[in-house]
Amino acid sequence: MIYPYIKVNPKVVAFLGLTGQREKLKLDGNSYLWKFDLLPLGGNNDETIRMIGGVGLQRSEVAAEQRREVYFELPVAEDERFRMEGQTLPAENEEAPTPAEEDPEENASEQEIPNDEQENNPEDKNDDNH
Repeated sequence: MIYPYIKVNPKVVAFLGLTGQREKLKLDGNSYLWKFDLLPLGGNNDETIRMIGGVGLQRSEVAAEQRREVYFELPVAEDERFRMEGQTLPAENEEAPTPAEEDPEENASEQEIPNDEQENNPEDKNDDNH
């Protein structure tokens, strides 16, 4: 999704060379970027926003936060370059081992009788004729 504003931490602002061009929020020291500010990082999309630890916001959400009606806390950046001091990704966000997928053919062969065995059984054919 494309967001008109992206709330980011000071490391992202500095990395993009926008320090002094984007105002720091008194509330938490973070800043709002405009959607085109993220072009050097890959564009304004959910993947880039996760990478930098930002929050994509609509105009009404920014206004509500400025009025202190809501607060949008920033997640930990996936990319270490954008993590604030002391931040780490929670262990549960790391890829957990998934159970091995079962082979559908293996299960089918155990549960089903192949059609050729049913057709080759002479007793079944004789029962149909009686």
